[in-house]
Amino acid sequence: MYVLTLVLFLIILPPHQHKWTLLFFLSVIILLSAIQINFPNWVLAYPKQNYKLDTSLTVCLTILGIGLVHNILKKEFAQNQLEINQQNLELFKANEIKSQFLANMSHEIRTPMNGVIGMTELLEDTQLDTSQADYVNIIRISGERLLKAINEILDFSKIESGKIELESISFHLHKCIEDTIAINTHSAQTKGLQLSYNFNSTIPAYLIGDVNKINQILVNLVSNAIKFTKKGSIDINLGSKESTSHDLILVIEVKDTGIGIPQEKLPSLFDAFTQADASTTRQYGGTGLGFAISQKLANIMGGKITVSSQIRKGSCFTLELPLNVSHPVPTAPKVLPKSPQFASTNTPKDIDILVAEDDLINQKLAQRIFDKLGFQITIAQDGQEVLDLLTKQSYDLIFMDIQMPVLDGYQTTQQILNTYPHHPPIIALTANAMSGDREKCLAAGMSDYLSKPISSKSVLTAIDKWCKI
Repeated sequence: MYVLTLVLFLIILPPHQHKWTLLFFLSVIILLSAIQINFPNWVLAYPKQNYKLDTSLTVCLTILGIGLVHNILKKEFAQNQLEINQQNLELFKANEIKSQFLANMSHEIRTPMNGVIGMTELLEDTQLDTSQADYVNIIRISGERLLKAINEILDFSKIESGKIELESISFHLHKCIEDTIAINTHSAQTKGLQLSYNFNSTIPAYLIGDVNKINQILVNLVSNAIKFTKKGSIDINLGSKESTSHDLILVIEVKDTGIGIPQEKLPSLFDAFTQADASTTRQYGGTGLGFAISQKLANIMGGKITVSSQIRKGSCFTLELPLNVSHPVPTAPKVLPKSPQFASTNTPKDIDILVAEDDLINQKLAQRIFDKLGFQITIAQDGQEVLDLLTKQSYDLIFMDIQMPVLDGYQTTQQILNTYPHHPPIIALTANAMSGDREKCLAAGMSDYLSKPISSKSVLTAIDKWCKI
């Protein structure tokens, strides 16, 4: 019975209590043995004829007890597993609802933001007095800040849901850094800051990795350095270390002469929705997601970000990424064949462009942008109107919105592909900017992808790419 009790306790109690259970039962055995040795008259005589019967009975009871407990635990396990599966299903549905909600919110916010930022850009090119130019500049900056916050929330959601996919392509390291500096040059010059970078000549020029993610991390680190630096400089220093799994570990330091970060705040700096000080949000703004996103992206790529800082002296963020060396072979640019039916001349005004857009404000914006660039366009309200117009006239390029009434962008593209073997390039022009939206557009047969808000520069780049103006 003692053995049976021990077995039952070991089965019923959680694993972390097994050690104490065994210790207790062992102590009792030692105590009873000591009593029997030292005080034999306290122990009743055990009839030898009962030994076999009691042993058999103990074994039978133990087997029955173990079987009973096993059956009970098996039923509890099945019930728990059923509840866990149900909870997982509910969590999956909740995650899908959240993703759909974020996608819808992204679309609904980007659509008006396309009008705000686009019209602001056009307004800046008009004759404005000093006050008006200042007002327009404030609108532009506010719109860009709002768009940055939206992008950070979406990026964080993609990372948390595990929907981030890495590319492994050859890229030019110098160009990656130069792109980062080009994006931040204006904001640095506005504050009178010196923005520079230093290369280690031993680092290969071409590496293999996800250059877009690397550029995103660097842009975030440099923009934050500029944000928290009132005077002085931001320096980008490149170096490398040996790696056991890759050709090298790329080391990029972003040093600033800014306000610095208290030592006790450093451990929580890369936590989501946190900043070094609550007053930081009030003074400098931001979602508190930038560093968290950068660290997670670095971790996904097998690297890390570390930071050292001194109050009123500045901070140094160090990005370390294991990468392989690339030796790219120059290739001639690919020229896409064009059908004579849709062939265009080299004169911009002679290029026929069709824009599918159902939002009235974005229609006006598209009209103004293309007029500014010197192109004549035709606007279609929905996908069916696009198909109707194609039966009457040929076009050199189509900018296709995705969410439209009657026929959406995907359905319209499929019908164009089925009807016109030599169709013009179709460029997605959409507020859908979640993970996989670009791939979905390309998989549907579209040639390229532009996410809203759009700018004159992005539109002109797309036209030049596909029409060779």
